Amino acid sequence: MALNSGHNDGRMREICLELEDARHHIRGLELQMRDARLACNIEEFVSLLDRRATYLEKEAELEKELKTKFNFFYRRFL
Repeated sequence: MALNSGHNDGRMREICLELEDARHHIRGLELQMRDARLACNIEEFVSLLDRRATYLEKEAELEKELKTKFNFFYRRFL
């Protein structure tokens, strides 16, 4: 039982680190999107928007896993 608990703690930490990474990328892409919008570069803006959507999906999946498997909410850096 203790081994399983340690594995769960490790997985929860992994998810939290993955969430931080995804959110870091989202913030960076949002800044790039702002710059593209201000420069009226629609093609770059749409490309960045698509990449951001991928990270938002990943973020949602990780949050769901934390909530369902660990009953844990991770809202750092929001």
